[in-house]
Amino acid sequence: MKWSVVTLLLGVSVLALTSCSGQEQPLVNKVDPPIQENGLRQGYVCMVDNSLKDSLLIPIVFNGLSYYGCCAPCIELLEDDTTYHYATDPVSGKIISKATAVMALKSGSESEVEYFESESTLKQHQSKTTR
Repeated sequence: MKWSVVTLLLGVSVLALTSCSGQEQPLVNKVDPPIQENGLRQGYVCMVDNSLKDSLLIPIVFNGLSYYGCCAPCIELLEDDTTYHYATDPVSGKIISKATAVMALKSGSESEVEYFESESTLKQHQSKTTR
């Protein structure tokens, strides 16, 4: 009995240490989310580490909205801690749901994502960062 508890704890520790290590977990029934105007797809953004991934991620549904994580620890965080469901629009300062936000790559980044309440605030932000 002691060995099974130790083995279980060791397994959980290893899983926690490997979270978001770049190995997305495959989905059995992939359904691509729609493409936003700026070309990003919500289901390809891990909403815990706010980064764009190469493949469709694992969805969870909360209050009728889909949130995505790249690995088991991220999914657990999305299920257990709703603060990961929200972001602050860098233009308006409003707290918005990541599930309904307009997303864009952060200026100068190939994978880091920012969230906006609308295409309008995204365009305002882009005009400020391209000057």
